[in-house]
Amino acid sequence: MNTLSDHDVTDSLNRRRNWLIRLSICVIAILVVSMVGPFSTFERFTLGQRFLYWSALILGSLMPAYWIRKTVRGLISGSEFLRDSCGAIAIGLGIGPVIWWLNIQLLNASLASWDYLVEHLLVVWLVCFVPVLIRLNYRMQAEMQAAVHPVTGPDVVAPGPRQADVVEVQPLLRHVEPEKRGPIRRVSAAGHQLKIYTERGETSVRMRFSDALIQLGSADGVQVHRSHWVAKDEIERFEQSGRKYSVTLECGTSLPVSSTHAAELKQIGIPLQDGR
Repeated sequence: MNTLSDHDVTDSLNRRRNWLIRLSICVIAILVVSMVGPFSTFERFTLGQRFLYWSALILGSLMPAYWIRKTVRGLISGSEFLRDSCGAIAIGLGIGPVIWWLNIQLLNASLASWDYLVEHLLVVWLVCFVPVLIRLNYRMQAEMQAAVHPVTGPDVVAPGPRQADVVEVQPLLRHVEPEKRGPIRRVSAAGHQLKIYTERGETSVRMRFSDALIQLGSADGVQVHRSHWVAKDEIERFEQSGRKYSVTLECGTSLPVSSTHAAELKQIGIPLQDGR
């Protein structure tokens, strides 16, 4: 029960941190545009009116922006920074034209030009790219902390044939029940749940797959799909059938491999076999 409680606390803190970042950026953006008064709002409104106008516009865009980012991240594989950057671009393309149209209707018909549309797209993208940089900084700090502060004491797993692997992935093992801690063989995500498979069993936790990858650090494994990471020595067979790739693990489980990660598997020397 205590382990599950710790998982819930960690997940809650992660979600609160993400929403705090979003709300902080919104507040800063509202204050800046209220003072500057872009798109003729400086001439038309008082400072208080500008604050109310931009508050409604920016806060009203928060949830649509969240779902656009979430959808885009689910469709793209690659690094967290790449997926976040693509999400910011998609938000700019999706929300920018809407704000441009509203400003035309409510403020000034002269805004109906391509120059102002491009300006709206760039402003929305810049506002959305700030959280991307904040998350990048957070991930870099988490990686540094994981490298500088390895787990010692009661959390250390008893020596075994793969003790070197255990040391590398030790931060992630904090989320595993003590009796199941051992070398991690694979990690898979399904919705908001994450399954961690070790040589001693499996554990389900509420954690983002991206955070699990950070805590895996430089463990001797590879991401094969946007939802799957496996230890290299767990891969028994890497094969292609038509345009689809897959890996078969020593335990008999078959996992899909995206085309991007298939290229990475080839680069690290895992032989590709014909699955026909």
